[in-house]
Amino acid sequence: MRNTILILVFLLFQTNLIFSQFTDFKSDTVFLRDTTTLISTSFNPDEIISFDWDLNHDSLFNNASGDTVKYVFPTWGEITAGLRITTITGQKDSVYKTVIVYYKPAPIIVDFKSNFVCYQDSTTLINTSISELEVTNVDWDLNADGIFNNASGDTLKYVFPKWGENTVGLRIITITGETDSIYKIVNVGFFPDSVIADFKCDTVCYQDTTTLISTSISGDEITSLEWDLNADGLFDNASGDTIEYIFPKTVENTIGLRAITNTGKSAAIYKQVNVHYLPKPNFNWDHPCESEETFFFNASTIKEGIISDYKWDFGDITEEVFEENPIHIFEYVSTFNVKLALTSNMGCKDSTYKSVLVHSIPIINIEFSGDTTLFIGDSLMMRVYGSYDSIIWSNGQKRNRIYVKTSGIYTVTAYSKGCFKSRSINVLVKERSPLKAMNLITPNGDGYNDKWEIFEIDQYHPCQVTIFNRYGTPVFASFYYKNDWNAILNEKPLPEGTYYYLIITGTMLEFTGAINVIR
Repeated sequence: MRNTILILVFLLFQTNLIFSQFTDFKSDTVFLRDTTTLISTSFNPDEIISFDWDLNHDSLFNNASGDTVKYVFPTWGEITAGLRITTITGQKDSVYKTVIVYYKPAPIIVDFKSNFVCYQDSTTLINTSISELEVTNVDWDLNADGIFNNASGDTLKYVFPKWGENTVGLRIITITGETDSIYKIVNVGFFPDSVIADFKCDTVCYQDTTTLISTSISGDEITSLEWDLNADGLFDNASGDTIEYIFPKTVENTIGLRAITNTGKSAAIYKQVNVHYLPKPNFNWDHPCESEETFFFNASTIKEGIISDYKWDFGDITEEVFEENPIHIFEYVSTFNVKLALTSNMGCKDSTYKSVLVHSIPIINIEFSGDTTLFIGDSLMMRVYGSYDSIIWSNGQKRNRIYVKTSGIYTVTAYSKGCFKSRSINVLVKERSPLKAMNLITPNGDGYNDKWEIFEIDQYHPCQVTIFNRYGTPVFASFYYKNDWNAILNEKPLPEGTYYYLIITGTMLEFTGAINVIR
């Protein structure tokens, strides 16, 4: 019996080894379109006689066989691959694992060639690029502006507008969207016995001086360069290889240049020179108050192009600011010459100055007729004084003196030349405690109950107090009682007995009661 159990345990152990624990494989780093090596790392006590692979996750292990296989995965991302082993005893086991295939752009080699180029001749440009993927777009940049929109196609013919070095760009786009580009220099030759008139100019802006520079060439010596600046066909407005000129109008101006050599050969050219509009700077501002934010608003206009650069100088010691609508703090009262300088995307510039008067902040103070904590029925007078043009309270009143009887936060704002300053006061109105007074005093000089006291008298002041004897004769009177009656009349102690009081508070409330005097 014991031997049978041991045999069963051994067989169970062997079965677990075969069907799960020892079937595995590994792979090297996998890139799209590269060959990947898959290696079985399986182990089994019995001899493994076959290794079958499922490389397209169709549950059929029929794509490859062997403990080591090489494979090119057709897509990138997470790929499921499977391996099944079979032992000499006929037992089978399999495993599926995720193989990560990394994306790698297909290699593109961009290049082109051209035939020998002579000035004013047609040049053939030929695409010689190489790509593993289908090429869908062949685009050319023939004026070196970074935009491939001048021509398309594998072969094109082009006449370069100038001799010497010309920069040409070619961009390739594949069917998967991958792209690459190249720029090369194409040299345009010149015939030695020719005369070619040409010129260039710097940025041309209305009312600015423009520099015109001859770029004419000839195999002979050029002895004369004559300019036609008003397009009348006469080259009599200026001479020389470099001239300065202020164009009288904007937009297109026709300029001519004629070159004459020492052998009498000549050539002329007319070109359009675009004269750009200047930007018109203008601005407004709001809240020019010392030590507070002043807001500046650009109001500039331009007829052509866009304003590309703003430069503000606020006329104080602060640094220049390059924003369209800046915020600035002037630290003191003065008149500041604020400058706005503009530059358009055509390179044209203009500026303007405006005087900004910075005003002082109003001076505002508040005085009170009493404590800001008061009792129902009382009122508090608040008065504003200082340096300002006008004021307004948060309750809508515009007087410098107001009376309040309710709790709340009272804010007053003072205005002066567009600047303002606010101050707030918190007023608390409370209910009074019930008025109570002593009904017994013992004015014997021992310091205890020597004087008649009205409790919480500050909540009712001023209190008018009159005290009567039992015959109704007044023995004490005060219009502003201070808890100081000690039963003395004309410097003589009043006799013991019962006296009667009348209290009239500041809010005209009346209270009466009795006082027993015991000595």
